[in-house]
Amino acid sequence: MKEIVLATLILLASSNPGYCIAPVVQVKVMPAGLEIFTGQIIAATVEVTNINKVALQLPRPDRAAFSELLSIDNPQLRFSSGISIVSVTGESPTVRVEPGQSVSETVYLSGTVHGLSPVAFRIGFKTTAGAVPVWSNPVTIRFKKDKPFPVKVDAWLKEDRIDISNVQRPGQATAHVRIKNTSDAPQNIGIAGLCCLHELQSLISDNKAINIYSGITSCAKTNCSPAEVTLKPEETWEQDCVVTYQGEPPPAAPISFRIGVKSVGHVAAWSNPLTINILGGANHPDGITRTYYESGAIKDEMVYKDGKLNGPYKRYYPNGHLWQELHYVDNTAVGREKEYDETGHLTKISFYKQSQLVNYITYNKDGSIHAHVKFMKLEKGNYAPAISCAEDDSDREVLRAMPRCKVFSH
Repeated sequence: MKEIVLATLILLASSNPGYCIAPVVQVKVMPAGLEIFTGQIIAATVEVTNINKVALQLPRPDRAAFSELLSIDNPQLRFSSGISIVSVTGESPTVRVEPGQSVSETVYLSGTVHGLSPVAFRIGFKTTAGAVPVWSNPVTIRFKKDKPFPVKVDAWLKEDRIDISNVQRPGQATAHVRIKNTSDAPQNIGIAGLCCLHELQSLISDNKAINIYSGITSCAKTNCSPAEVTLKPEETWEQDCVVTYQGEPPPAAPISFRIGVKSVGHVAAWSNPLTINILGGANHPDGITRTYYESGAIKDEMVYKDGKLNGPYKRYYPNGHLWQELHYVDNTAVGREKEYDETGHLTKISFYKQSQLVNYITYNKDGSIHAHVKFMKLEKGNYAPAISCAEDDSDREVLRAMPRCKVFSH
């Protein structure tokens, strides 16, 4: 019987590489704080100690190879900002850790938390990519209840309508926000400086159909470091923001919302109610619609029929000169589109078939042709660039004005 039990244990050990193998490191997690507000990043120091009798070669803790050996046992959490530095020229990618010595690195965790329920986790470390993780001590983070935000938010609309059927300027308007610190202590109202646009990024809406954007909706790269915006007592912050509508179909009546500012640890502070008209589809009145710059100059002029763009569309520069003109049929651009610079010179003519760009010509300041590009129809019905200075059957008059361009036969 003893022989059977012994054989079974040997079989289990041989089939599981991590079985009965004593860990060579000890992992300890030291959080920056055990109580945080919902929405805050969990910061913690991970310390790896060599408890083996011989030295270990481990990846440098400030390099990506070290973070790739870390794991977490709570599916609610994830590493929110990993170490991206792979290596430095002339530097060893590993460090020698003698028995009893430690290496450490700060990690940041984020995730989904249900209400104010505590969240528990452990962090594991593998000595090599294929090794079994050695798990740390368990850590429990508790969440504090948000406090009232002692700021006053005033807002007003610079445009009272959003035209979601205007394909040239789809679904957006502009609002202005003023935030004032009404307390006796400094108040952090969020961060600004993303993408070099110094606008507050913590503005929100209390209506799911309305979104508030601080000037931008996305950024390929953050070229300016974000900075916290802290207001002194009685100090104010002002900026414009973009108001957009999402949802289909649009409501038949004006829609109301408030603009708020949300800072970690505080309940959102809300502005006065705002009301905006959502135009588009059957809700848009027939006839000419105009939008204006703050100066009062006309920005756009368009014609609607049966709730759709039907007729000429014109856009103007703030100085009053024509910028763009084209024609729509049932919200679809057709025929030719002309573009001008701010001095009134023609810069480009584009040709559309069923809202697809099929051909365009660009012009120099003296009126001569700079380039002519034709788009050939592909099998799936789309168009792709083909050849410059090509014949275009849609406009023989323009073609005759191109004596320097070679005419290609189809």
